[in-house]
Amino acid sequence: LGGEPFYDKSCRKFLSWADKNLKANLMIFTNGSDIDFDFLKSYQGTVTLIFSLDAIEKPAEYIRHGTIWNEVLDNYLQSKTFSNVRTRVNITCSVYNYIYLKDLINLLCKDWPEAVSFGSVAQDYLREDIVPLKFRPAIIESLQQAVTQIEVTDIENGQKHNAINAIKSNISNLEKSSWNQDGYKKFCEVTKKLDAVKNININDYCEFVGQFLK
Repeated sequence: LGGEPFYDKSCRKFLSWADKNLKANLMIFTNGSDIDFDFLKSYQGTVTLIFSLDAIEKPAEYIRHGTIWNEVLDNYLQSKTFSNVRTRVNITCSVYNYIYLKDLINLLCKDWPEAVSFGSVAQDYLREDIVPLKFRPAIIESLQQAVTQIEVTDIENGQKHNAINAIKSNISNLEKSSWNQDGYKKFCEVTKKLDAVKNININDYCEFVGQFLK
């Protein structure tokens, strides 16, 4: 249903029951903000935690508002120490994080999780073609550095190819797509409205992307 399952009282009630009655393999999606380590320690089955991570540090806190990055990072790293826990990462690629993917990839390459998947946003105004042309070379260079980092890291071949192909697709779209001016205007409008509602400023978190705004 979305959200953070370890916050959900119904989910916690189920996990409490599962801890006493199951040894099944469980798969749990999480934003990493709140992990029940007592449950992970006592559960007799295998738990696959799929962390939704789109960036690190300040950009992560902007993209997923309410995130405290140091807490998420600590939870992610601690989860990897449990023998019965498998960690995966799901990355949603958008205009907000293309430039920051390199930093996230560098983090993951230190100890690549079981699987990393790359998704794309449904909204047209958050895709590559809304990026103004003058900003694209810097993003492309950053993404190419991410590809190079993956290429030299010891990762299972299937995972390596999937990650490289996903990032190269972003690069290709940035290189070949014409500027979507209408989508760009929509991006500016939506970002400014969301910042006003959240009482934040994109420039305090994602300075590079903040330059896109009129």
